[in-house]
Amino acid sequence: MKKIIYTLLLLTFTISTGFAEDGSILDTISANYLEQIPFQMEYKIIQNFARSEVVQEDIGQFYLHTKDIFRVNYPSSQILFDGAWLWSIDKVNFQIVVEEFDPSSSLRLIYNVLNGNMSEYQVQQIEEVADTNLMKIDLKSIDDNSFFKNMIVTIDPAEKEIRAVEYVDFQETSIVIEFLEYYSHKIDEKVLFEVKNIHEEDFIDLRP
Repeated sequence: MKKIIYTLLLLTFTISTGFAEDGSILDTISANYLEQIPFQMEYKIIQNFARSEVVQEDIGQFYLHTKDIFRVNYPSSQILFDGAWLWSIDKVNFQIVVEEFDPSSSLRLIYNVLNGNMSEYQVQQIEEVADTNLMKIDLKSIDDNSFFKNMIVTIDPAEKEIRAVEYVDFQETSIVIEFLEYYSHKIDEKVLFEVKNIHEEDFIDLRP
């Protein structure tokens, strides 16, 4: 799940200057999200595992407090990014793990998209979705070592919103992130980083 969460963060985006015409669409969407900060977004992640018929669906809430601070809520866990370190809170086992923000995770992808950090991707193709007002943008990484080689972003240009992101990760898992409703929402920072029922012995610090 942590890998999925990081993709959420690659997405409010700025495309490379070599694609000014296409990038302007993405820049407009990115600017729309950044103007709404702070806000909370509901999303659904659908994972189709390779060589398996198992399909897993999870729904979460992604709260962007500033460009550099966010929180993600799941029924049994919570993830916080304070701008420097990622804090994973297990509500069932009452445990906290603090570590570096993994660049290969889905949460990182979502974070980058919502913040305009897409300069390592180039637009390959843009096409309209039949019988809708939506458009699909095919993006390819300019870095051969990137964790996310290709992705397809579905957007609503009229509403200036992202509807979905599709990609296949390095484990050959097919992943679709559906962006649901979002709304203005502000949380006091004292509450945002408040952690309850966690004792010192249940704190795992993996920072270098």
